[in-house]
This record gives sequence, C-alpha cells and structure tokens, in this order.
Amino acid sequence: MNKTGLWFYLSLKRQTKRLFFLLLLAALPMGLWCFREAEQPEKDSIAIALYTGESEWNRLTAEELLTGEHSFEFYMSSSEQELREDVAARRAECGYIFPEDLREKMETGRYKRSITLVTAPSTAVDKLSSEVVFSGLFSVWGRSLLETYSREGDPFQGEQKVWQRLEPLYDAYLENGSTFAFQYETEGGDKIGKPSMKQTFPARGITAVFVFVLSLTAAVTVCEDEKRGLFSSLSGIRRETAVLACLAAPVFLACISGLAGLILSGEADKSSWLLEWGRMLLYGGMCTVFSWGVCRIVKNPLTIACLIPFFAVGSLVFCPVFIDLSLFLPGASFAAKFFLPWYYLA
Repeated sequence: MNKTGLWFYLSLKRQTKRLFFLLLLAALPMGLWCFREAEQPEKDSIAIALYTGESEWNRLTAEELLTGEHSFEFYMSSSEQELREDVAARRAECGYIFPEDLREKMETGRYKRSITLVTAPSTAVDKLSSEVVFSGLFSVWGRSLLETYSREGDPFQGEQKVWQRLEPLYDAYLENGSTFAFQYETEGGDKIGKPSMKQTFPARGITAVFVFVLSLTAAVTVCEDEKRGLFSSLSGIRRETAVLACLAAPVFLACISGLAGLILSGEADKSSWLLEWGRMLLYGGMCTVFSWGVCRIVKNPLTIACLIPFFAVGSLVFCPVFIDLSLFLPGASFAAKFFLPWYYLA
C-alpha cells in the first residue's frame, strides 16, 4: 500500500512539472468563470417614451405598459417636445404620443394612425415595441368594452352589480394564458405535453467531459511508460496497482480543477461543498478505472490517442452537456450510457 502511495505521489510530482498540463488545469476554472460572466444578462433595458396628455384613459394604458412584464422599459414624458428630444438624443429608442381623444376614436372605429410613433433613424425595435403597446392598449380597451356591455347589453338588463362579478374573471383569464391557447394531439388521440428541455449553463457537462478526456490522455501516457519498461520490475497485482496510481494522479488534479471551475461558475452545491467534492472524486474514480480498462484492452498508446476524439465528441453530443438530445431522439439516451459523463450528469 505504501508503494502504491509512492507511485501516486511520484506521478503527481511528474504532472506538476509539466507547464502545459498546469495551464490546461487552470484553463478550465478560468474559462468557466469567463463564460459565466459573459452569459450574465445586460442590466440596461431598451427605453421607450410615452406621452399620454391629460386623458385619464390614456394614463390607464400607460400604467399597463409601465407595470407589465416585457423586454422594454417604458417611461412617461412630460410633454410631446420632451419625447421627441429624448428620441433624437437616443435616450429613448422610440416614443408613442397618444391623442387626447383616443378613447372616442376607438369607440367610433376611427382609430387608424391615431397614435403617433416617433423613431430614431437607426432603430430596429419600433415594430416589436408597437406589438407591446397594442397589447397594453387592448387589455384596457377590452376591459372598457366588457364594462360597458355588462351595464348596457341586452343579456344583463335588470341585473345588478354584473361588472363586479365580471371584472375579476376578466383579469384572471387575461393573465393566466388561457385566453388564447393550443392543444396538440397525435393521430391516435394522445395529447402532446409541454416540452421539458431547459437551457442551462453547461458548467457541469464541460467539467465532466474535461475530466473524462484527461483520464484518457493519462491512459496514453501510462501505455507509453509501459512500453518504455517503467513497470517491468513489477508483476501481478503490484503492477496493476502501480498503473492505477499513475492514472489516478492526473485525474485527481483534473477533479480539483473541475471543482474549482464549478465553484467559480456558481454551479457547485453551496449547501455542501464536501458532498460536491465526494461526487467529483467518485466520478474521477470511475474515469480512472475506465482508463485502466482501455489500457488493458487496447494497449497501443497511438490507438488510444485516436479514440479520444471519439469519446470527447460522443460525450458532447449524446450526454446532456448543452442539450438533452434524448428529447428529440429516443435512442440517444441509450447511446449516452456508453460515455461516462452521462453518469456524472445523471
């Protein structure tokens, strides 16, 4: 056992003297950290100016836009001139000027071209923001129509407090996504559920593939050492434990690099880093045993080196590193089990 530890220590010492290997270990956590920082959403949103005049109905529409959830930051301008100046100075991408008689125009059907759109020459968001403005306008206009109909419509003649009962229903159906909805069914009548794929930061997947590939690279080095006679003085179980120790040393360093990458990228289990480290070591042990098996089956270091791209690309494609391919190809989940990163990500 002491000799196995000595082989492990000497292999660690050997790896730490390789500058390229050290740079490779440092590249993973630094790369994941940079990737995470670049992925952070921009804090500055697109500003859209609104001028509603003195009309109370226009103000209700503006409040709907100011408080709604969308990709734009609407704000109120104190005057039409201020709105045009903001757009000209690019403090706002575009602006909307509501006429004082907008509600009357909506009621009489003369609403075409009633809202003035002021845009900067190079803006590209005017059409998108117009859709948002129209949706806010529709929610206020629809409420007004329903309220008028509840008081004046023939089906409700003689009914008292109809609007008090309809208004909560209007809000509920407007916001719960059921006003407009689609339900797809297959030819056999089975309903198709919502897709379950989620886009997540691929730090764990990249780390799993990184450790796996480095374990295969260690297998190439160990096979070369065997050809040079490094283990010729050993036989049987002692020889195999020495080989495993030499394989485990670079994998151990790769696990340290991987854990550092998960911590810097914010993907590590914050509740228990000790548990995270245990998972990483268990996965590193699996990679070590797999590399040892490759050494014993293939034996040729050049052949193992040629297999590394196959295992790397297969892991990236079939394992859920960037996307879960099994959502589209049922056979992908079976193929993924031939690659060790799948077991770490599972």
